[in-house]
Amino acid sequence: MNEFNLTYNNSHNVRIVVEKDAICIDHIPSDGIYDSIIASLVDCKGNRSDSSPINKCRNRFYIQLHNVQPGRYSLSCFKRSFAFEPYSYWFGKIPISIDAKRTVSFEKSPVYDSNVNCFQQMIMKPVLKEMKSAAPSRVIELVAYNITRNCSTSYDAALAIHDFISQTIGYDLDACDKILKKENTDYSKVSTPSLVLESSKGVCSGFSNLAVSMFTSIGIPAKTISCYALGYSTVGKWSETAIQSSSNHVITAVNIGSRWLLMDTTWDCKKKYRGERIVEQRPLSREYFDPTLQFLSYTHKLLPN
Repeated sequence: MNEFNLTYNNSHNVRIVVEKDAICIDHIPSDGIYDSIIASLVDCKGNRSDSSPINKCRNRFYIQLHNVQPGRYSLSCFKRSFAFEPYSYWFGKIPISIDAKRTVSFEKSPVYDSNVNCFQQMIMKPVLKEMKSAAPSRVIELVAYNITRNCSTSYDAALAIHDFISQTIGYDLDACDKILKKENTDYSKVSTPSLVLESSKGVCSGFSNLAVSMFTSIGIPAKTISCYALGYSTVGKWSETAIQSSSNHVITAVNIGSRWLLMDTTWDCKKKYRGERIVEQRPLSREYFDPTLQFLSYTHKLLPN
């Protein structure tokens, strides 16, 4: 594969193409202001090498690879908006390979074809069936209305709800640990939409259930999607065991009229909790809002519902 796209939305997409001895980022989101980026390559042994800061030029960045040895790498990019500010994570963990002839290509995820088939089956189902869910609480209905009332399209409303949940709800690491260890815990507190909204904490099912409840309250069809994700409870790479594993994660599918889009508000969330203390915080991410299946398949395997 000689081209990579981050999202299906053209205005927010990051498009990367392979050129001779270089990778070119030739489409950068129109709503972004980027002074420069740093590209990071990690080899199969975990050794990391960073490029020098790459200044923006005519809306393109070039990542030179002529000094990089043949092999398999993971590509990540970091950006800054203005000089002298620190670089922040932009997007990454994109597998690339460089062969002995210095031909560069993006590796296809081993679960990509499965994800394409699963997604095609999902979109073939009648939209009305996806609307069946428990009635959202009045509070959720009001919140959803208030954050989307100025949105002119369903896509804008989907982005507004994604951003609200990812900014407002934090991931509950203690609850996740108890679930993984199969210890007694009140799962409803971290998965029920109204309780998650009230406490501002939840696990993946709570994030997705809240999103579905908010969408359906304003008349947008949505549903949860089970998947296996290379996240907190895994070794972080696709092995035969991981590919065959059952669900360990939940994301959200939203119908915006002409198509379905996926979002993972859990992976995009800003903060993580231990008890009442925030132990990790980062800027809002939209990396997993409307991702291409090419990108999503590097970390998520969709499972039939």
